[in-house]
Amino acid sequence: MDKTLLIPLDIIVESPPYTKSINMKDGLLTFHGMVDIALTITQTVAHEKVPKQKTYKDDVRADMLDSFLGSYGLNFEITADKEADKALKPLGEKVVIELISYFLAEALNQTPPNLSKKAEAVVKKLDKVGIELIAEIKGRMMRSAHQMLVNHGYDTKLRYRQTPTIKKEIQTLNQSTFDTLSAKVNPTPKVIEAVITRFNILTGNGRLQLKGEVDTHAFGFNAYKGVASTTKSLISKNLSDNTTIVDPKKLIFLKLSVKAQERSDGKVVKYMVQKII
Repeated sequence: MDKTLLIPLDIIVESPPYTKSINMKDGLLTFHGMVDIALTITQTVAHEKVPKQKTYKDDVRADMLDSFLGSYGLNFEITADKEADKALKPLGEKVVIELISYFLAEALNQTPPNLSKKAEAVVKKLDKVGIELIAEIKGRMMRSAHQMLVNHGYDTKLRYRQTPTIKKEIQTLNQSTFDTLSAKVNPTPKVIEAVITRFNILTGNGRLQLKGEVDTHAFGFNAYKGVASTTKSLISKNLSDNTTIVDPKKLIFLKLSVKAQERSDGKVVKYMVQKII
């Protein structure tokens, strides 16, 4: 069977120097969760639907490779054949990496990386399947991938093995990302003033920048299907109007009624927009 290598990856458990051993069960759960996330994203890109079950017969698979010395981790590669290979080969290795990085960032409510035109086209094509994918990986898979952190306090990194000597970090799972998973919506609405910096009119998700702040926050809507077209237009217009403004003092702000999705330490993970005031 002709098999095409897509992407060489590894997972590193950031244990302290000279750690003689790590708990095997927690390590295996962490590896399984991280591999499952990368594999699920790749399968979704290939077939434009979120896989519900995975077997060794799938045309996108993760293969374990020989390990490495000096760290606790796992070398593996995602391979494809049949229809998956036909879909993924035109994208290329680096675009698949972009998409893995993008969907991981979205699942953790982080600022997603800037995408190439090829990768951006895939995200737009997936549309609602992308939303389903994000919901799928931020559940059981993401919690498994945090297992070494939860029980031992060790961060875990997913990396792209670009060459035998060059490793590119895709995502680090740490206390901050774990706290994000357990964030809850504060039922008390509040009013904010913000500039829209990103907006996907198909999904309702985007990012905004609060007045007086530099960092951006994720935002979205509950039941986006029911959101009025005028609301969508106003948000799109704010993004468009501010794109050409260079002077921060001239930015145009929207006043929004929102409910904040917050971590246990009070840090806001995402704003759920209720209405434009």
